Amino acid sequence: MRLPRRPGILQFYGDGQNSCHCSTNVETKLTNFGPRLGLAYSLNAKTVIRAGYSVMYTHRGATGGRGGARTGTGTLGLSASLAFTSLDQGISPAFYWDQGVPPYQKPPFFDPGYGTAFNGVTATGSTMQFGDPQIGGQPPRYQNWNFGIDRAVTATLTAGVAYIGSNGHYEGGGGRGIWSDQINPSYLVLGNLLQAQATPANLAAARQIVPGLSLPFPTFTGTISQMLRPFPQYPGVSDLWGTWPTPATIRCRSRCGRGCRTG
Repeated sequence: MRLPRRPGILQFYGDGQNSCHCSTNVETKLTNFGPRLGLAYSLNAKTVIRAGYSVMYTHRGATGGRGGARTGTGTLGLSASLAFTSLDQGISPAFYWDQGVPPYQKPPFFDPGYGTAFNGVTATGSTMQFGDPQIGGQPPRYQNWNFGIDRAVTATLTAGVAYIGSNGHYEGGGGRGIWSDQINPSYLVLGNLLQAQATPANLAAARQIVPGLSLPFPTFTGTISQMLRPFPQYPGVSDLWGTWPTPATIRCRSRCGRGCRTG
């Protein structure tokens, strides 16, 4: 069985090192037309036909006007969370204020491999956030239509019948498979082996159940479950703007801060 290889990397916003070299990497949709049509027609003195149709949009994902949209996918690699620990379990301070803050590496960290783990070097990595460049700029679209007939029965009584319909697209939803770093459900047959470390002995046992399993890269040090993820180099991937229907895309980037690129 051939495992999918998706070498996602961190990509920065702007025109600097390891960046997308773009002012924005979320596609701007220029075809979001929102017509409103209405009709009222009197067949005779007692009967009226009414109809209407509209296309409307709202905010989600990276579309303007939505709270948080301008922050894009975050600031991974552009900020640092520092922790200074006592060397003797709290008997002495981690550092003294009058001596200043100990030296540390200051951001930004313009490294496309920043946040990766399970490689024998980095113990813990960072969850990557994927902002789909096509879906991100697509606002939810709603179509509404109605058709009705009103009939005057008497001078004080009116009867009517109407049909009202509506549908929606790109409304948002849960993560989409690989963009949420979910393993293929077919691997669930491995049972408890999924939580075992990917040692030669455990891999040999797993191959008895699913032939062809192999490490995603030679220095991999995680569990078999982590090994089988679409992006095994990251502890997790969040699909920020996932929705259906989804256009087929093989390139993914963020609007601001971070993202990934696959191929």
